[in-house]
Amino acid sequence: MEYLSRCLDSLNHNPDFNFHPRCERLHITHLMFTDDLLMFARADHSSLELLFDAFSKFSHASGLVANPEKSNLYTAGVTEEEKSDLQLIVKMPIGSFPLKYLGVPLTTRKLFYQECKPLIEKTVA
Repeated sequence: MEYLSRCLDSLNHNPDFNFHPRCERLHITHLMFTDDLLMFARADHSSLELLFDAFSKFSHASGLVANPEKSNLYTAGVTEEEKSDLQLIVKMPIGSFPLKYLGVPLTTRKLFYQECKPLIEKTVA
């Protein structure tokens, strides 16, 4: 997994790679937890291709590959045509938001906490 991190971190120095807009300030390309991997990039052809080239480099060296039945491409702010073009690069189904990752809801919008009123109110006579 250290080698995978190094492969993905090398994208930081590639001028053709564009970070996901929410990840650019911290230079985040991926997050890993046990056997789960989230990879982030701007939704453009060159960035996605570079991201998957880095993952392929790791796969060839380690023999570990992603399970296509458990993998999805998630996009936001792109047209359906762009989404279809990106899907051709990664060859995996398009996922939809919201989704849960490790029990945490992920969405394209900010989450807000709203306190709920109790369903049963007690009255004292």
